[in-house]
Amino acid sequence: MQRKSCAAETERPNFSSPTVLQSSFQKPPPLPYASAHPVSWSSAASHLSLISHSRCPWAQRSTEACATEMTTPLIAGLAVGAAAYAAKAAVEVAVKLRSAPPRMRQFYKGGFQSEMNRREAALILGVRESAPEEKVKEAHRRIMVANHPDSGGSSYIAAKVNEAKDMLVGKGRSRSSAF
Repeated sequence: MQRKSCAAETERPNFSSPTVLQSSFQKPPPLPYASAHPVSWSSAASHLSLISHSRCPWAQRSTEACATEMTTPLIAGLAVGAAAYAAKAAVEVAVKLRSAPPRMRQFYKGGFQSEMNRREAALILGVRESAPEEKVKEAHRRIMVANHPDSGGSSYIAAKVNEAKDMLVGKGRSRSSAF
């Protein structure tokens, strides 16, 4: 047997008829605690179910069907709220990321010049042109550890890094680059 939805299980009364109007708005039965004799919990629970059905005359249906109809909008509302909260958090993160300074240093995108000068040497080592000798040597050592030909680095890059260090330390050659 196919189950109908709560609203379709019974027909709704026609409220244009005066007899239906009078019968649909009857007073609910008195509450169990209003009586003088003690009431058990089971009779109180059955009495409460009568009260809830008496307020809605066409609601003579099972509570399981009504429970599913009532929880669907609740779950949908919670899902919409969670989605809105997640969207708000995503917008806040995006605003913070756009306003934050870049964390990775931008590398020089140009190629090498035919003759190395102090500016190009400083760009290769990642120091200022007026950097002290200790900083130049530290930058040279750090780059050479990463790019040494014996550990898989390029010999061309290693030669350029060595030439840049020589240029900034003061042992720069006046002739053009070997490469």
